[in-house]
Amino acid sequence: MKIGPSEVLVLRGSASTTEAVRRAIQHSQESLRVLTRRYGINQKTVAKWKNRTSAADLPTGPKKPKKKFKAYPIGFFDIAAVQTAEDKLRVFVGIDWTSKFAYTELHQEARKMVAARFLRNLIAAVPYTIHTVLTDNGIRFTNPAGHKYAFYNIFDRACDGTAIDRRLTKINHP
Repeated sequence: MKIGPSEVLVLRGSASTTEAVRRAIQHSQESLRVLTRRYGINQKTVAKWKNRTSAADLPTGPKKPKKKFKAYPIGFFDIAAVQTAEDKLRVFVGIDWTSKFAYTELHQEARKMVAARFLRNLIAAVPYTIHTVLTDNGIRFTNPAGHKYAFYNIFDRACDGTAIDRRLTKINHP
């Protein structure tokens, strides 16, 4: 069976055969080994198409619809502090999960006072009310729970002063 040039281009993203090749495999009386060499595909693929009644490629991926992300009202901010590539500056970033409003600041260091000041500046810059802030468990954002010298972190106090709900990510899950 001869394959036309237009049929060769009808491949799904990861498909190794065209519909014409599949039909040829299904109608052939040759062995799996011979067909594997002829079409340059895996022997399991040849066996699969020999046993199917249709030459149509089936969709791959999950059978159930993907679960959608939870919808958050505007004002849910994720805050992080990262270092620049040269490790000379720290970048504080706040991004709203809904509107994608982003606010950044560069600082020489990422300490507690700087983090609290960043939060106050973020509140002043955002044109709507921030109701929730999500941060990692870094020392600049919170104190280790149960530490004998732990005190109420200044970042937490800045949240309390504005009625912002304070949330932490799970440890080792940024």
